Amino acid sequence: MEHVPIAIALVDQHGAFLARSARWQELQSKLFTKWQSRNFLLSISSREDWTAAFKRVLRGETVRRDEDTLLMVAGTKEYAKWEARPWISRNGAVEGGVLSIALITEQVQARKRAEEQSEFFNAVLESIDNGIVACDADGRLTMFNARTR
Repeated sequence: MEHVPIAIALVDQHGAFLARSARWQELQSKLFTKWQSRNFLLSISSREDWTAAFKRVLRGETVRRDEDTLLMVAGTKEYAKWEARPWISRNGAVEGGVLSIALITEQVQARKRAEEQSEFFNAVLESIDNGIVACDADGRLTMFNARTR
């Protein structure tokens, strides 16, 4: 668990931690003001969506979110990708969940900056009085502004 680049934890059916990586413990202490060192469900009681996701895991479902907003204790906002999957015993019973979280704040911020730049570029392009056309390497039109249309 300590050699993967994400926060990971194993919890039983009642939410008690059975194992946690150091990254998990670090993230947990930054995420919850009243975090419970021994129980995941008590830690996430303020996040109804996470509580509902854990209940789905206990029914045997894998739940994931590709982008989730995390409000940290320090007042900052981080973005995370997370997954919760059932931990199934050899006899087929769901014993708990395997939880993983990866912070993706830098990627989300870079994407948002690129989207803003693209919107700005398109606004400028559409406001130019001259016709502008662009083609790809095969000669296909890929862009043209309002004046060209």
